[in-house]
Amino acid sequence: MWPVTVALQTHRVARDHLRTARPGQVMVLFALMLTVLVGFMALAIDAGFLLAERRAVQNAADASALYGGRLLSQGKTKAQVEAGALAYAKQIYGYDSSDPGVQIEAEATATQVRVEITRALPRLFLGVLYTGDWEVSARAVTQILPETSPYAMIALGKLPDYNGIDFNGNNTLTITCNPPAEGCGSIGSNSDITFSGSGSSMEATVWGNLGAMGNIENLPTGFEVKGDVAAGQGEIPDPFAGVTAPDCDSMPLKSEPPGPPNTPVVLEPGRYTKDIKRQNITLLPGVYCFEGSLEVIGNGSITGNGVLLYFRGPNGLFVPGNARIELTHTADPAWKNIVIWLASCNKELQLDGNGDMVITGAVYAPCSHIDLGGTADSQVVSGMVVGRTIKLHGDVTINLTTDNSYTAAPKQIYLVE
Repeated sequence: MWPVTVALQTHRVARDHLRTARPGQVMVLFALMLTVLVGFMALAIDAGFLLAERRAVQNAADASALYGGRLLSQGKTKAQVEAGALAYAKQIYGYDSSDPGVQIEAEATATQVRVEITRALPRLFLGVLYTGDWEVSARAVTQILPETSPYAMIALGKLPDYNGIDFNGNNTLTITCNPPAEGCGSIGSNSDITFSGSGSSMEATVWGNLGAMGNIENLPTGFEVKGDVAAGQGEIPDPFAGVTAPDCDSMPLKSEPPGPPNTPVVLEPGRYTKDIKRQNITLLPGVYCFEGSLEVIGNGSITGNGVLLYFRGPNGLFVPGNARIELTHTADPAWKNIVIWLASCNKELQLDGNGDMVITGAVYAPCSHIDLGGTADSQVVSGMVVGRTIKLHGDVTINLTTDNSYTAAPKQIYLVE
């Protein structure tokens, strides 16, 4: 029996030894696992914070680049664009290169704006395990591209010097394309578009877009725009900037045929240096250069098929008064369908009398004001109206119809990276 007793006692001792050793092993294992769990928790918290800040920094870079692109599209200098993008990042998102741990830079070219932001992040728990770089970076690039589409009316004058387009009257206005298509036949201004006075009750249907580099103020409920309505848009370049003006000095010198003002007169193409005042004027086909004024007196008329009326010099001006107007552009592609070209600056081209008007072609006064309206039954322009500033007023039905030959290319902003 002795061997058995010894064996039992030996087994009991071994068992008791295991019982006393097990609690120590569990603590060691628990400590090791706790370290791992804390490490994972620290990584999850710091990594989550990193991802959230990465999104915030990318949003700031995108928005700042878009704001810089907007400034670039409005003709600002590269220095102004870069300063504006940096100021936007600071004002809206609080990112400033003067702050410790923040690096931000903006670079503008003729067509692009790039913004890069890098921010060093604090380590909430990860610093116990990791001591290397811990930062987020983001980059955004905007591209300025022209987007060509048919326009019916453009005010070229820029803020803050000029007021853009002002609708003021009881007009019934229709702007469309031929054939009508939604988004075709737009109104654009490099300044503001305002609705003042009785213009707030104007009834209008615009098939294209209504866009301004400045503000669009007090848009009346009766002013229906089938396209987009947007302020803060890019600059619209002069659609006729590439057209060479007529060489007036090489034209044959002409003079007004004799006769009293109330007798009809027929004019031939050429250069006219003196004022012409007649009640009824007929223009033969061709190009005319007027260095004085061309004035229709009384309730007369002026008609011309296949003509370009070019007004230059300090006294060059078209004064239709209350005349009935029927003018059609020349077929010569060199003039890009312009029918009235007021090159004289700081003038006022008034197409707002009591007579009906039908103009087929573009009315172009890049450095002067255009008044369109009056009290006639209808004013019709099949083409484009381009002036430094434009005002529509009076109690009249105005129809502007454009097509694919009357286009402009406003600068649009795209986030490309």
